[in-house]
Amino acid sequence: MSNGPIIVQRPDTTKYWIRFTLITLFMAFLYYIAFTQTDLASRARPGQAWLILRRLFWEPFFTEKVLTQVPMYLDFMLETVAIAYAGTLIGSILAIPVGFLAANNVAGHFSAVGKSILNAIRAFSEIMFAIIFVSAVGMGPFAGVLAIGC
Repeated sequence: MSNGPIIVQRPDTTKYWIRFTLITLFMAFLYYIAFTQTDLASRARPGQAWLILRRLFWEPFFTEKVLTQVPMYLDFMLETVAIAYAGTLIGSILAIPVGFLAANNVAGHFSAVGKSILNAIRAFSEIMFAIIFVSAVGMGPFAGVLAIGC
């Protein structure tokens, strides 16, 4: 073993700083264009603010047409909660045996099978499972439960 000094080379950061400078200049140019070309003057009277807020937040939700459909919306909300609950229940029940199968200290050499199952499930997002199950069982809450359960 040598007692000589250890020479550590610093990484070359020239590319980083060139890229950082170009991106910063480009963003500054975009901000300049946005602030100089956007008309920020307000032409509204003080009393119009309440009218604008009412049109945005009150009228779309409290019209007669919407109020007659509130029971249907509540049913859909409860159905969504039920889908989430059932899918989570199925997923947690399936996770127990697969988790034991994937554990090295429990399954030994067969843990590769459990890990492969977990990797296959993790490779697809819930939306992919939803597309697969909708094409398999049709549109509806059952496909949502199966997608969340996987």
